[in-house]
Amino acid sequence: MDEILAKASNQAVTFAIRSGISLASGFAIKKVSQLLDRIPPLEKARLESTKAKLSTKTAILSTSIDLIKLSAARGNSALEATVDMVSDLKDEIDRFDAEIAEILQKLNSSNEKDSVKAAERKITGLLDSINDAIPLINLALITSGVNLSNAMDPRISPSRLLQASSHITESNTKFGEGKNQQVGPLFDLKLYSVFYNPSRLKYVDEQRPSSSDLKHQEPSVSAVTWKEEYARALCKLERVTGKLYEYDLVITEDFNDGRYHEDEVPKVRRYKVHNILKQFFSASGKLLRLEGSNSPVLTLKVLTADGPQYVALGEVGTNFDDKDEDDSSEDESDGYEDASELQQLEKFKYLSLLEYLIRLASLQENEQMSILEVKDEKLLLYLHDRTDRSLVPLSHSEKLKLQAKSDSRGHMLQVDSSVNRLQSLSLKDEGT
Repeated sequence: MDEILAKASNQAVTFAIRSGISLASGFAIKKVSQLLDRIPPLEKARLESTKAKLSTKTAILSTSIDLIKLSAARGNSALEATVDMVSDLKDEIDRFDAEIAEILQKLNSSNEKDSVKAAERKITGLLDSINDAIPLINLALITSGVNLSNAMDPRISPSRLLQASSHITESNTKFGEGKNQQVGPLFDLKLYSVFYNPSRLKYVDEQRPSSSDLKHQEPSVSAVTWKEEYARALCKLERVTGKLYEYDLVITEDFNDGRYHEDEVPKVRRYKVHNILKQFFSASGKLLRLEGSNSPVLTLKVLTADGPQYVALGEVGTNFDDKDEDDSSEDESDGYEDASELQQLEKFKYLSLLEYLIRLASLQENEQMSILEVKDEKLLLYLHDRTDRSLVPLSHSEKLKLQAKSDSRGHMLQVDSSVNRLQSLSLKDEGT
């Protein structure tokens, strides 16, 4: 399903899966620092250098691990074994954290020396494990072809990225007001649901040409059926109350769509941003295959209790008359002293800004830090376009398919050349 959507999209983004190494190692380093504060200066000086090595290596290691986790999530099967090794290393760091905490709890003047020796053994053991993992991780990054370039994806819109960044940072400064805080504008959109239709896929497969070159083509977007859920919806990104970096995507049905509604209360869908696994953006609207619809579409793959779910958001265009609603909003505007609150009530119709807001909010939530503190390499992971194949190395199976096509073309060219020579000889014979 993801490949079908990616094939029909202009941009496809897989959000990074947080490794947990940086967070776990950060807690471990804090525990060691607490231990150093409670031991004599002589032992403290000896452990300081060991702690510095541990801190430096875990900081460097976390960036490489993030690259591996994201590349594996995008389907790089060569990194599966490395991901297992990384998970084992994280478990070891968690155990180390618990063991140092236990040493801290039992530390007193009578067992001070033994506690320091035990802590030193634990730190040295963890350093040995990290040292063993570094060459293997480095080898995995090289052999898998993971891209380490700092070049920004050429499809990134600088203006939209700056707008989204401004909204996110403004929300960061306003944190602590004690309420769910809207991030960015209110979006005026349509909501579609998408489901995978096996019977339709079987029909599409049967209609394909039987040539060996086309038999192994991936299913097309025609195998996916969409339906309109809300003819009009108000969509916003919302910061969860009391959570520094936690966001919800809230989609509320808008009855001002020119249609009759039996329900008295509009339906509301709320999706956790950390449950948005992937997003696919199409500027032409061909992703939906709906007649008369050629507006941009943003499709989200969301993890729910029932498994992955696909929803799509489309632009509503200019078919609705909001004059009455605008008049009422002007009457109510006297109650708002802050101009930014008024701006949040205005409806924004362009999906591209929402796309970047979700990217940056996901980055902050996964990393639990401001986007202004994130390193370039990590930021590029979230801005990377999965449909831009120039930035992604070919897998082994893709290389084999490419070689097979090349051999097939070479064979056809050779046959054509032989046919042309025979025709030329035939013409010469007729002329003589």
